[in-house]
Amino acid sequence: MKDILRTLFLLLFITTIIQSQNFKITHYDFDFELLPSQHKLIAESIVTVKSLDSNLVNEITFDLMYDKIESILDSLNNKIEFKETNGKLILKFSKPIKTNEVLKIKFNYSGEFLGRVSNRIDKKNSWLLMESNYFPWIGEMNLSNWAIFNAKITVPDTMTVVAVGDLISVDALNKKKTFHYSSNIPKNNFSICAANYVIQEQTKYNINIKTFLYPEHKERNDTLVHLFSEALNFYQNNFGKYPFSEFRIVETNRRGGYAPEQQMLLNSEIVSNTDNFSRFTIAHEVAHQWFPHKIHFFPEYYLNESFAQYATISYMESKGKMYNIKDNVTVIGLPFVTWKFDGNNYELFRFTNHSVYEEKLLSEISIHDKKNYYWGGYYKGYFLLASLASTLGVDDFNLSIKSLNQKNLQTITLSDFTKHLEKTSQKKLEPIVKNWTTTSKVLDYEISNITNTKLSSGKYNSKIEINNVGEITVPFKIYAKTKNGKTLTCKVDSFKNDKAICAVAANSEIIAAEIDSKWLLLDANRINNYYPRKRRFSFLISDYSVTKEQYFYYPSITFGERDKARLGLWLTNIYPIIPEVFAKNAEIFKFRTALFYGFNTQRIGYYFDFKTFIGMPTYRWNWGMNLSNYRGTENYNLLLDYIFQKDEKYFMHSIVTASANRNLIYDMEYYDKRDFEKGTNTSVSFSWDRLLISEKENITIKFGSKLLGSDYAYTKISVALENVIPISSKWFKYRLFGGIVRGNHPVQESVHLSGGVYPTTFAYWFVDPDNNISTQENLHVKGDANLRGYIGQHLKGESGFGINVEIPIPKLTFINLFVDIGNVWDSSFGTLKYDAGVGFDFKILRIDFPFYINKPLNNEKEFDFRWLLEFSF
Repeated sequence: MKDILRTLFLLLFITTIIQSQNFKITHYDFDFELLPSQHKLIAESIVTVKSLDSNLVNEITFDLMYDKIESILDSLNNKIEFKETNGKLILKFSKPIKTNEVLKIKFNYSGEFLGRVSNRIDKKNSWLLMESNYFPWIGEMNLSNWAIFNAKITVPDTMTVVAVGDLISVDALNKKKTFHYSSNIPKNNFSICAANYVIQEQTKYNINIKTFLYPEHKERNDTLVHLFSEALNFYQNNFGKYPFSEFRIVETNRRGGYAPEQQMLLNSEIVSNTDNFSRFTIAHEVAHQWFPHKIHFFPEYYLNESFAQYATISYMESKGKMYNIKDNVTVIGLPFVTWKFDGNNYELFRFTNHSVYEEKLLSEISIHDKKNYYWGGYYKGYFLLASLASTLGVDDFNLSIKSLNQKNLQTITLSDFTKHLEKTSQKKLEPIVKNWTTTSKVLDYEISNITNTKLSSGKYNSKIEINNVGEITVPFKIYAKTKNGKTLTCKVDSFKNDKAICAVAANSEIIAAEIDSKWLLLDANRINNYYPRKRRFSFLISDYSVTKEQYFYYPSITFGERDKARLGLWLTNIYPIIPEVFAKNAEIFKFRTALFYGFNTQRIGYYFDFKTFIGMPTYRWNWGMNLSNYRGTENYNLLLDYIFQKDEKYFMHSIVTASANRNLIYDMEYYDKRDFEKGTNTSVSFSWDRLLISEKENITIKFGSKLLGSDYAYTKISVALENVIPISSKWFKYRLFGGIVRGNHPVQESVHLSGGVYPTTFAYWFVDPDNNISTQENLHVKGDANLRGYIGQHLKGESGFGINVEIPIPKLTFINLFVDIGNVWDSSFGTLKYDAGVGFDFKILRIDFPFYINKPLNNEKEFDFRWLLEFSF
């Protein structure tokens, strides 16, 4: 809650600053010197600012990246007072600024630029890009502000500078070069790139093409120019004439690609390869010359990336490179298992793993949203454009864009873009755009059946039945496969009562059909795009993903004292085992089920685990259930949780969960009687979990009740904190635990000293703890006080605490020295206990050797060889 309030306050503060001022930068004069050996920039930026505010104000807020500010002066070289607040510079003037008043402000500053994605200064290659904020902005990356500029960039004489704008002249003096760039055409971004380049130049299509490559890659010139030319030709034919007279291909050490005006910055790996990833990146950056550099989507800035994605996928399709989405794939196959080591994947491959659920609506996303902006621009926005192209027809959509590029526009909003498309096509598109941008509606088609009717001629009249189970409708194609191996297509333009029939004439029966085989639509549930549903066999490893749109069968063998051996069958996300209505938004629907047969007991066990999201598009509610009967237990659980925060990229989750549980142990032959007891346990629990990569926090309150035949009534509270001070995790990791239980509780609900008593991960289905190998012996589950050295003592109590500290060995971080301190007790505390040892963490398997304990049993020693295993699937 503190984090939420702090964020809201900060947003309110920043919004107030930005909204309280209305200024426009009209001109820049830059004088930069790059010192690559020091990773340093020495800068003077003279900014011409015009006031547009009708109210008199005496403050202007700027964004600027720097380490040290030498001075900020006015046009008469008088010092301007300033203060730094939340990473912003607030300039205070001695008298109010009038409407339309023009100010010249001189910033003298320096900075060391090392490691951010968009800025770096070093000996090999230096670049500074717009989003680095290394020159003054008004507001925060105010992309609506356009300005003309003059720039002097000084570098060592071994380097060449490539910047936005026109190169006017180059001066050489004292082993330095100064490059003079200028632009009389207003621009909303600026970039610098400098290195020891080999420069080559040629003219094609009346365009002056220059390449700036590292000496070791100079032979790549012709290939890069060819790939640029291919993409250029395609875009000129579809979207209009290239809007500039020059193009520069620039090699950098920056990851991926970047597209300043009239330029394409490419990572060395892309320069040195011609695989599909390189082709995709080059085509994507070339497409940016139309959006945003010819016309700029604003304020829906994400659409600039969306257009580049749309253009690139169209281009890759035209070159037949659409489906070879992986390069350099190495496959190692053994019985029952296959490993694949993949080469580069380009964006289309990522589409096959797209997420349907949304953290924010498109209409709420800005460039400052980081992960959401990336998702909105590269994926959701692309699917919006693809749906418009499908509705208009690709040729008509491209023709509309070409006519738009013929207009003298600098910026365009999504609303104006939609009106333009409507005017040129005479079709109503606004409802489609609103569905994609202002709602969480989904596009979801289902092939429900195929019927084949044989005609007297011997041919077949086949019908493919389609249901519209979503809320958005756009035209799409169906690809049908006949019995003799031919592929036929048919198009669906509309539905009647959410149903459509696609009729296909064929020489043989249609045996299979598929919607959107090219993955060009954001379909919420791709499982039902196939008919019949696809199947695939796999072994052991359970994967929740449904992106392959197939069934998953998981044979498994486990060993247990009671059953001797059990044979099981795992199934994950199988359709239509249960009604497909549950499969809507399948990306956020998950379940696993299994059947096990015990050879000794001749008993069949089952397991069913189900979970789905029900809250869209913002932070979501989840609900789920778990039903199982195996190893002498019956378990029934219902859960409901609320996700305050969900960021898969940085693994930041914050979740509150409520669950109702009924657990019955009816066959104690499977269990160690020192840690479990027979009976029915009905309970309700409430927990809060916060996960931040290595930091974890959990608070759980559990109430046992004598409902539904339960034998127990109790209250249990536990708190576990891991690495709650993040900076400490650089040197060591730690965990703090405290727990109490009061009332009539089963033994298994006690606070245990040496670790958790319940198997908690998928791995334990294959290792199957029993009364000879319990979790209080050599098979470990992290939990409770977690004193690993006290395995085998089976100590437990109504109260307990634990402190676990691990110190990774430098350069061998999978090896950890550990110390555990804690105790469990009933009425009296007794003796504090501790242990020490070494652990080996291999991610999915951990082996610990707690060599020392301070309170051994009668037949033990303080120093002894002890070991335990922990699985972390």
